[in-house]
Amino acid sequence: MNGAVAIENAPLSGHFKEPLPEKVTHDIIDLALKFDTGIRVTLELDGYEFGANWEADSETLWRRNSATPDMVLSIKEALSRQPSKIALGGLGTDILKLVDKLSHSFGNTISAIPALLGNPMLNVTSPRAS
Repeated sequence: MNGAVAIENAPLSGHFKEPLPEKVTHDIIDLALKFDTGIRVTLELDGYEFGANWEADSETLWRRNSATPDMVLSIKEALSRQPSKIALGGLGTDILKLVDKLSHSFGNTISAIPALLGNPMLNVTSPRAS
């Protein structure tokens, strides 16, 4: 999750989560949906559960996200649980223009990292995540 969540793995211990501020998350989603009404929004909570504004069959969920349907929440539910990462993308979405819009609107209050190979997407986290 681009450093936004770290969970212990023996022999290490501990847990770290750097959520995005709720208002910033709402504003990013609003801007992204105005930019591209068909954009896929995925709010990642903890590496296991996520909220999504899109639906996919079980096979697609597993192939793309190693997820099962019970791991998918509504956007509203995910927002109430302090997401740590927003993934934005979809066919036809101009990811680089979206990066520019988000950078202009939110400056250094977010980290926006484009992934342009395969299915292009944009990962948005707190700037303190690395």
